[in-house]
Amino acid sequence: MRIQTDNPIVLINDLGVEKSLAAKFISSGNGTFAQEIGTNSTVLNIFLPYTNPLPETKQSIASQKIEELIQKDKVHKDLKDLKILLVEDNLINQKITLLTLKPLVHSIDTASNGKEALDRFGTSNFDLILMDIQMPVMSGLVAAEKIRALEASTSSHVPIIAITANAMIGDKEKCLSAGIDDYISKPFQPAALIDKIKKII
Repeated sequence: MRIQTDNPIVLINDLGVEKSLAAKFISSGNGTFAQEIGTNSTVLNIFLPYTNPLPETKQSIASQKIEELIQKDKVHKDLKDLKILLVEDNLINQKITLLTLKPLVHSIDTASNGKEALDRFGTSNFDLILMDIQMPVMSGLVAAEKIRALEASTSSHVPIIAITANAMIGDKEKCLSAGIDDYISKPFQPAALIDKIKKII
């Protein structure tokens, strides 16, 4: 870098212990400088070696910590350790689903409509909710919205898998907008339901 003035002045003092801050700064950076003081001008040349900037270690450490916390939260539970709430108004469908899951899952509670589901949700801790959509008293979509509203003031999120009577156009969008995580259509194969559960927990 080259600096030139119209006056013969000392720009950087490099004598003894009274060295200026600029002189100390240049020296600490392994740089050099030269001043040429003439009768009517001063020319200052500063030479500093170029070095690659250090990587932003703080940011990478922070990102790594955040990723570790995310992975910790994503620890998958075994099926046998799950506590599931099955919300289904049709007793035959309810029994079929129970027969499918009971050999694999430790605890399954049931509700016959959305209002019962909300009552159960308020008194117990569940790892997963299987929610029928078309039910009397309160539909699965309304129940899911109310569950998500209750969770809004907490840091919890219980996955909800919707069970739909048929895969109609727009069903997926309705489920997602209600806060439902995934859905499966009736009639479903037991293996398909188990696969959905494994992916979401």
